Amino acid sequence: MKKEMPAWLVLAIIMLVAALCLAGTNLITKGPIKDQEALNADKARKAVLADAEFEPFQGEQELSIDQLFVGKKGDEVIGYVGVITAKGYGGDIEVTVGLTPDGIITGISVGGANFAETAGLGAKAKEPKFTDQFKGKIAPLRVIKQSDEADDSTIDSITAATITTNAITRGVNSVVKQVVDLLKAPVDLGGFKAGTTTASVQGFAGPVVVEVTFDDNKTITDIKIGDDSFAETPGIGDKVLAPEFAQMLIGKSAPLTINDIDAISKATITSQAVVDAINVAIEQLSSGGMVFSAGTATASVQGFAGPVVVEVTFDDNKIITDIKIGDDSFAETPGIGDKVLAPEFAQMLIGKSAPLAIKDIDAISKATITSQAVVDAINAAFEQLLSGGGEVSDEESDDINGVIDSDDGTKSDDTDNSLDGDVGDSADSSDADDAEPIFKGGTASASAPGGVGPVAVKVTFDADKSITDIIIGDDSFVETEGRGTKVLEPEFARMLIGKVAPLTIEDIDAISGATFTSKAVVQAINTAYEQLLGNDGKDGDDENDGGESVADNNNGDTGAVFQGGTVSASAPGGVGPVAIKVTFDANKSITDIIIGDDSFVETEGRGTKVLEPEFAQMLIGKVAPLTIEDIDAISGATYTSKAVVQAINAAYEQLLGDEANNALEVK
Repeated sequence: MKKEMPAWLVLAIIMLVAALCLAGTNLITKGPIKDQEALNADKARKAVLADAEFEPFQGEQELSIDQLFVGKKGDEVIGYVGVITAKGYGGDIEVTVGLTPDGIITGISVGGANFAETAGLGAKAKEPKFTDQFKGKIAPLRVIKQSDEADDSTIDSITAATITTNAITRGVNSVVKQVVDLLKAPVDLGGFKAGTTTASVQGFAGPVVVEVTFDDNKTITDIKIGDDSFAETPGIGDKVLAPEFAQMLIGKSAPLTINDIDAISKATITSQAVVDAINVAIEQLSSGGMVFSAGTATASVQGFAGPVVVEVTFDDNKIITDIKIGDDSFAETPGIGDKVLAPEFAQMLIGKSAPLAIKDIDAISKATITSQAVVDAINAAFEQLLSGGGEVSDEESDDINGVIDSDDGTKSDDTDNSLDGDVGDSADSSDADDAEPIFKGGTASASAPGGVGPVAVKVTFDADKSITDIIIGDDSFVETEGRGTKVLEPEFARMLIGKVAPLTIEDIDAISGATFTSKAVVQAINTAYEQLLGNDGKDGDDENDGGESVADNNNGDTGAVFQGGTVSASAPGGVGPVAIKVTFDANKSITDIIIGDDSFVETEGRGTKVLEPEFAQMLIGKVAPLTIEDIDAISGATYTSKAVVQAINAAYEQLLGDEANNALEVK
């Protein structure tokens, strides 16, 4: 009788043969596949930096991206190429970015072995029509819809492929940030001599000065933190003055990062300032390091309406001997911000010693943002001379030092001031003595920051300062649908007719759940009025009022019965909007929160940390309204952290309802 093989044995033999075949195929094709991948990677690098020969970046710094190459032509470095894996809609997207030593993007390549974005939608990211947008631009970049107004910092979204577009743009921003950070990182220039030196870096409320002693191994042997100018928050930032904080630093080797120390809870900016000051000090003791030399430097910082450029000369003692403010791009408010162009304002700055804080100068009344921009530009120019003349980059990490060009190139300082409780206007003693000019009426356009973006108005006044006509909103209007958009309705405009400028929030019927947007309309009306008035508009609102946070004006009982609930809100972050969905209980405590949506484009590795579960968990139990000091802000991502706080407060305000809105007015 013929014996048959058991079925299991037949299956086992088949599986064994198949496995051997697959292993053999893999062995044969493994080499060619690897060679092809290397060839594709080389082609991608050549596509974004054509004339270069590449070598891997050699450095001790840990990379936050996948790969980094130095592009050379002979012995000359002509650029850098970084590779990062972004998370798209269909999976991993490999993004290759080329940039010049000045940080200008030379091109990007999109793809990778695992590229699986939707055909006809996200897959269009590989096409030149999309990738060519990045050429010649300077990060950080932000994504806009094709109907929105474009500028040098914007990328048009691929229709119906927002997730893919945002992922790639975040990846590009992260690569550029990594390269800039490496180029700015302290380097061992040789010739280090042990000793004691003093350095100062802007903290949360003013300069943070350290006097630090290093031994021959660059180890801290003694440190004194703070001087008479120290103004950090009592009970929070001033904890860096405690002996135990200084003792914790003894034995640390410079240069440091914030992760090397036990940062003060809720005082990340002050802690970072101490770290940065220590690093400046170590470079001062290195030959060729940050030793100040007298000279003239030019710097630019975003003001209220546009860039504020200064050309400033310092002597050997870091004292300003000459300064010129403004250039052809100057666009600050006539009669208000443009007072920084007056000779007496420049003269007031002569003899000041850098770095400055806003309290060191006579700020222009009702033009705090413009005044702060001048201060920040002076400090940026000072840093150029301190570091030997390099360009000062506009990066999110700069907001820790308080020397900020807006993070995305468009972001107003108003949001920042609203949550930090920053410096208000310096009083101008001459204001009260000046006679009010004759107001003749007219039509003017103005804009103010709302809850999500700018709110523009075109308003007509008669000679009695009464509003006779108003148009609210333009193509840039992006306020929350169903709430902020109610200011566009005819009823809202009609309610404003006959109102006499300048206004306060109490003078109008604010939109329930959209106080930020309502305030923006008020501020824009007042700005338009001040333009026509031609001077400070003595009864008008300050530049900062439009961005004032709920948290700043909510110290007392609003009188409204809060019942809790779940609501969504958004606030401008460092690069784009930061959306949240948050649940409060009846005690105003946060019980649940989701951070981020498809529009989230904050800096990879920094701003994206607010998406991590630990950050959300830290917010559970917090009681609204919040301030930035109530949370553990992400190091190097203050704008993004503030945006979460502002969005929480906006959500809380929506739930609080009409009665609370009437109490949360602009003071």
